Amino acid sequence: WIELPLASNENVLIWSEAMRVGIDAVDKDHQVLISLLNKLTGRSVEELEINQVIDELIDYTRYHFNREETIMEACLYPDIKRHQDNHRTLAMEVNGLANNWHKNRDPKLLSQLHRFLSDWLFDHILNEDTKISSYANGKREEIRIALENLN
Repeated sequence: WIELPLASNENVLIWSEAMRVGIDAVDKDHQVLISLLNKLTGRSVEELEINQVIDELIDYTRYHFNREETIMEACLYPDIKRHQDNHRTLAMEVNGLANNWHKNRDPKLLSQLHRFLSDWLFDHILNEDTKISSYANGKREEIRIALENLN
């Protein structure tokens, strides 16, 4: 017997074609972030595992931001500065919420962190990251080289 989240479950963020940016590396990163975020909703997850998931989510978010910003540079995305500022703001807010969780272990804080990240990630993908795709058209090789040089 297995349980699968339903699309109507408001605590689970479901990847859909509407969230596709059209840049393979960015889309794959978004899928990983959504998967990590959804691990926070698991009721059977022990507190130690929650801490590990939060830390992994924060680390992967930094990794993703670095890759996404590298792609924006390679594609000559004109609004990169504002996009980077959005990334920095998110990182500060998430770190604050995560630190509060690590100190207090209040389930409400975990729920607040999950809700904030779900809302922000969904909104950011649909309203910000999709703008990058038109600048990435025809630049697959430039993106590949930029990401290889990043590693």
